[in-house]
Amino acid sequence: MSESQLEIHITTKNRWQELQFTLTQLRLQEGYEHARIVVFDDGSTDNTSNLLAVHFPEVERLRNEKSRGLIHCRNYMLNNCRAEFAISLDDDAHFVDKSVFKYIQKSFENEQVGVLAFRIFWGKQLPENTAHAQSSERVQSFVGCGHAWRLSVWRQIENYPAWWKFYGEEDFAAYQLYKRNIYILYQPNVFVQHRVEVKSRKNDSDYQQRLRRAWRAGWFLMLLFYPLNVFFRSFAYSVFTQFKNRIFKSEPQAIKPMLLAIIDFLLAIPRLLKNRKSLTKKEFYEFQRLPSAKIYWTPNS
Repeated sequence: MSESQLEIHITTKNRWQELQFTLTQLRLQEGYEHARIVVFDDGSTDNTSNLLAVHFPEVERLRNEKSRGLIHCRNYMLNNCRAEFAISLDDDAHFVDKSVFKYIQKSFENEQVGVLAFRIFWGKQLPENTAHAQSSERVQSFVGCGHAWRLSVWRQIENYPAWWKFYGEEDFAAYQLYKRNIYILYQPNVFVQHRVEVKSRKNDSDYQQRLRRAWRAGWFLMLLFYPLNVFFRSFAYSVFTQFKNRIFKSEPQAIKPMLLAIIDFLLAIPRLLKNRKSLTKKEFYEFQRLPSAKIYWTPNS
């Protein structure tokens, strides 16, 4: 692998311990010495940038003195990337195997592939058996915590929408790629552990904010890319089922983020309509036939 081929992008904020573990694991990768590692410190107050300089001097550091958000940071790194391919990892995600770069390069030999989606285990404790019998295949979308871009393809589409703050940006890119017949390829041989317990997030202080942003991002995507008649049905069904199955049954406290998300969506309608890039009905139903993004991976799936 030549020095010009690969960059690894990580955005972080006040999570030095997680970041330190991720970078320590990265150092074990075959070909690490030839890759450019970029860490964007998005307004940390825990001395992250100074600690990076001391413990990982080979890492290129970027910093916002005041946080501007994950999507802003990812856009900046991709727009200033000097390599052919860019790997995106969360600061709490790392490669389990030590020779993944070769699979990434090999997959990009297919010129139709614009993005690689990695196999991801979501949890703090790896299962004993991590073997798989999956094959590479074209999928609808990819996950932010572990994927790779072909930079020539990134430059053909619009940036991630930074004003969304969080959630939905990968699907925003995925619809644009589909309209250009550029593939998102699921590559199970690149195995990432995302060191997060998803079920425990309900106890986090930002859980309701996450719900609000996830719901509104889904509706933003519908209005931007769905045929109008499909949008109206899908939006109504989405709101109805969330009220029926979540708010009226298991999670009544979700009423507040739901109502705030609806208000966010209504206020954003003029901006969304102005930038609407709808799929045709034929494109939409063909897209729906592709396998969904492999968001969670477990040994028995």
